[in-house]
Amino acid sequence: MNTYLLALCGFDEDETARIKALLAQIQSISGNRWQSGDPSSAELVLVDTDSVWGHMDWLRMQGSGRRLAACSHARPRHDDALAIQSPVTVLALQTLLAQAESMIQASATSASPAFTSPLRRASKPFRPLPFAVHRLLKDRNTTTDETSTGDAKPAPVADATASSNTSLGSLLHRGQLSTAFQITLEGRHLTIDPNTEQFWTDAASLKPLAPLLALPVDRCSRPDTEKLEALRKTKGQRLARLKWFAAFIQSPGVLPSGIGVSTILHMDRWPEIEREYPRHFRIATALMKQPGTVKQIAQRAKVDETDIIDFVRAYQAIGFVVEE
Repeated sequence: MNTYLLALCGFDEDETARIKALLAQIQSISGNRWQSGDPSSAELVLVDTDSVWGHMDWLRMQGSGRRLAACSHARPRHDDALAIQSPVTVLALQTLLAQAESMIQASATSASPAFTSPLRRASKPFRPLPFAVHRLLKDRNTTTDETSTGDAKPAPVADATASSNTSLGSLLHRGQLSTAFQITLEGRHLTIDPNTEQFWTDAASLKPLAPLLALPVDRCSRPDTEKLEALRKTKGQRLARLKWFAAFIQSPGVLPSGIGVSTILHMDRWPEIEREYPRHFRIATALMKQPGTVKQIAQRAKVDETDIIDFVRAYQAIGFVVEE
C-alpha cells in the first residue's frame, strides 16, 4: 500500500491541530494511507487561502511542481482542481485526499520511466485560485530567495515576479488581488474588497491614494471580519476605478505588455474621465473618432506621446482601450 504525505501551510496552531486530528480519524477508517509531512516532500500541500501573503507565494509555488489544495471560507468553484471549504470536516478532507490520490496515481501512470515522482504536475494545469494562497513558510516574517517560478507566469504582465516588495498597486493593476486588504498611511485609510468589486477610502479623490498603492504588500493587513461586513453594507466605490488609477501610476511612459508603438488602438465606448486629468477628454475623443498608433493619437489630441502611453496603460487595464 502506497503512503502519501499531506502538509498543512498557513493555518494557525489550533486549526493545524484540528485538521491533523481529522487526518488521524481518516487513518483509523481507511488505514495509514495519508500521513502528515513537510511541504518540501509532501504529495499534497493544503493551504489556508485567506492570506495577505497569498499572491506572492502562489506565484512562487505555481511552477514548483507542488500539488496544491486551497482551503477557504468561500465555497470552492467547480473549476478548481483541488479545493476544500473551511471549516474542514472529516468527509470533506477524505474526499479531497481521495481526489488527490487519484491525480497522483494518474500522473505516475503517465510519467516516463525516467521520472515518476508523485510531485509531478498533473496533465491538466492547475487553475488559478479564487482566493490567494497563504504563505508557505513557517515563519511569516521570512522571505525566500527563490527565483525559479517554472513556466507559469502571472497575467497580464508576463515577466512579473511577486515578492514582499511588490506594491499593492502593482498587484491591483495585474488583476492579482483576490482577498480583502486594508492599509493606513499618515492618517489616510484604504480598504479593498475584490469579492464585491469595491473599495472604501477617506480620500476625496484618487491622487492622495498614490502613496498607499506604492507601499509593498507586506505593509497591508486583512481587515477584521466584522469591520469588512459593516463596510459591505455601505456604498463603496467601484474597484475598477482604483484599478484604473493603479495602472495609470505604474511604470510611467511604458506601454502595457503586448502593445507596441506601431499597434493600432481604439476605444469602442466612452470611458469615465477623472476630473483631475482633463487631457484625457481630448485623448478619449481622438481614440473614439479614429483608431491609430500612439504617435497618430498624440498628434490628433495635441498632447505628448507619453500622455497617450499612460492613458492607454490605464484604460487598457479596465478593458476600454483595445487593439484594432
